Amino acid sequence: MTKIHSIDQVNFDSRNPGGGRFRIMADGQANSGGWSNPRLEKMRHKDENGFAVYNFVADPPSPGTIVTHAFVNVQAEAVTDVGETGAAIESETNKMSIGFAPEAE
Repeated sequence: MTKIHSIDQVNFDSRNPGGGRFRIMADGQANSGGWSNPRLEKMRHKDENGFAVYNFVADPPSPGTIVTHAFVNVQAEAVTDVGETGAAIESETNKMSIGFAPEAE
């Protein structure tokens, strides 16, 4: 697993799964084709805002694989633990944070 090149956007949904948990959705860029299994992996530490930290990672292409030499869109999502107040998503070149505020029902 390797961090993807960059993060373009991070969103969350408080209604799905609900129960005090949030679904985090992230869009980003891998630096070539051939990347697989994009995911948000939760780290054991929190950032300076007290937000849970997730690395946006994927499996790079195998050595010797012929790939497209262009940035490729990747997406991943994760479900937070109950009680999390926000998420900080980190890539190879940038970081995006989002605080959670439940949507009005």
